[in-house]
Amino acid sequence: MPKIAVVTGAAQGIGAGIAEVLAANGMTVALVDIQRDKLGDVRNKIIESGGDAAIHVGNLTDINSVKALANEIVLDHGVPDVLVNNAGVIYFQDFLDGDSDSWVHMVNTNIL
Repeated sequence: MPKIAVVTGAAQGIGAGIAEVLAANGMTVALVDIQRDKLGDVRNKIIESGGDAAIHVGNLTDINSVKALANEIVLDHGVPDVLVNNAGVIYFQDFLDGDSDSWVHMVNTNIL
């Protein structure tokens, strides 16, 4: 039975790359992100390469969404063996001119 990996922020960049490597090494990968279309692209690439991956869409800044994602992943795949907590955002703005909504979104995504 393959091991299960959960990769957050899996829709692009480092998260997509990590997911592809885990799948290439025989793991079933639960792809987590808020961007469904991009997750589909990553999943298709993994499947075409002979790997196994599933899409799980959710907002990691919302605790109820996180709980629902966790339950969904366990129901669909079993208890994960690996968690790659990769999701993150950054806003490029001058410190003194930045807005508080952007700051709160970064903290909620990157830390919580």
